[in-house]
Amino acid sequence: MYNYDRNLVVAGYRAENPDRLDPKESTLRAYDAGLFAVFDEEARKQAAKKGVPIDRFSLSMLVFFAARSPAVRVDTRVKHGCDYFDSVRPQAPVLEPPAVPPAVADD
Repeated sequence: MYNYDRNLVVAGYRAENPDRLDPKESTLRAYDAGLFAVFDEEARKQAAKKGVPIDRFSLSMLVFFAARSPAVRVDTRVKHGCDYFDSVRPQAPVLEPPAVPPAVADD
């Protein structure tokens, strides 16, 4: 199981490792665990203060943005992530309801 949204973990991994096109699941889970260890506590703290929702999608986006920051300190990277989150206001995907096949008339 991942701490963050797997799709965002994959995107973050790819951003940091552009030449590794086929990472193993264990590699992605280790990358996710590293993001969690570095960013999660600070992300939750700053998100609460800045109005970023504390849900899986929002924290995943926030950590993705923070990991892309060129700053050195984790608190600064998370601040940059919060600022960018506020700027772009990412939206969680909305699943389309399954299509209901049309009723078939009895002949």
